[in-house]
Amino acid sequence: MGERRNRTAEVRGSNPLSSTKGLRASCAGLRWSAFTIDQPLNAAFAWFFRDRASGRIVIGQWPNLPLWLFGLAQAVAWIAGEASAIGRWADIASWIALAVWAGDEVLRGVNPWRRCLGGAVLLGMAVRLIV
Repeated sequence: MGERRNRTAEVRGSNPLSSTKGLRASCAGLRWSAFTIDQPLNAAFAWFFRDRASGRIVIGQWPNLPLWLFGLAQAVAWIAGEASAIGRWADIASWIALAVWAGDEVLRGVNPWRRCLGGAVLLGMAVRLIV
């Protein structure tokens, strides 16, 4: 058990992206080498995906309240149907919740990836409203 904990700590403690020897991962004590990253790509990847506060790589996060509201409103709109008043109001609520989430990501995203994701969602929503 101590050996497994040490391996996990070794992997967590080291920055796998700072090495050109390859990315090492640990899953229940198993290790494998996935790929090699050269320095310029490594720096770009780290800049784009690294959380500025914690230093961790963040691609996705557990959904926050606006995303939960978006999902709930979309489910209600789908069940009620778009022709009903409840379905229309639920669809409007889902759009508002998604716009709030995307705007929050643009303004307070933890890294450039999250900000770009929020911007892409806002752009997609604008295109869908126009077309």
